[in-house]
Parts: sequence; C-alpha cells; structure tokens
Amino acid sequence: MTNNPYQQYQRTQAETASKGRLVVMLYQGALRFINKAVLENDEGNMEETHASAIRAQDIITELMTTLNMDAGSVSANLHKLYEYMLERLVQANVKKDSALFQEVADLLKELLPAWEEAVRVTERSTAENHATNLRIGELQLALR
Repeated sequence: MTNNPYQQYQRTQAETASKGRLVVMLYQGALRFINKAVLENDEGNMEETHASAIRAQDIITELMTTLNMDAGSVSANLHKLYEYMLERLVQANVKKDSALFQEVADLLKELLPAWEEAVRVTERSTAENHATNLRIGELQLALR
C-alpha cells in the first residue's frame, strides 16, 4: 500500500468506476504508456521504451480478456482489433519502431470518443432514473 495521495485517488477511481468508465480509463492509460514509449524510444532510452510498451500491452490484453463475447459481433470485432493492436505493440517493442506505436495510438484515439460518449449517455440515463425514483419516493411519502 502506498501513501501517495494521487495513487490512492487513482485506485479509488478505478475501484468505484462503472464498467464503461473503466474501459475509458484503460484506453487513456494505454495511450499514456504508448506516448511515453514513443518519447523514450525517440530519446534512445530502450529500457524505458520496453517498460512502457509492456504496460500498454498489458492494458490491451486486459481489454481483450474483459470483453463480453456473448454481446455479439461488436465484441468479436473489438477482440480482433485488440489482437491486432497487441501484435503491433509487440512488433513496435521488438523493432523499437515509433511509427508502429503511433499506429496503435491512432486506433485507440479513434475509438476513445465512442466509449466516452457511451459512458456519458449511460451515466446521464442512470442519473435521470435515480432522480425519477427519488421523485416517486417523495410522492409516495406525500400520499401517506
């Protein structure tokens, strides 16, 4: 356990986030590590490049393993895309090729807004349902 307040905050965010919010956080984390890998690679820091690439690979693997494959073709297509991303990250790490890292970052950047919007819609709907339930509860109390 760490005493770093920022890390404690991040842990709490992850532990209390919705599934959709966790996916967004994973995408953001993968992008952060890929960007760091590119920066370190461009500066010739091979160990740091490797470490950041491995972290990004771990995140993509997590995205793959947590897909609900019973959800249909969207899940199957995402799984194929994540497999492709993982393969490209491995190649980028082995070859120390910033362009390959950037290719994966571009794919993640293209998908991220859709996940963010899905979370916004879901959270808005959940909040509206909660507010409706509160109003119904208040009305029931008023009728007693």
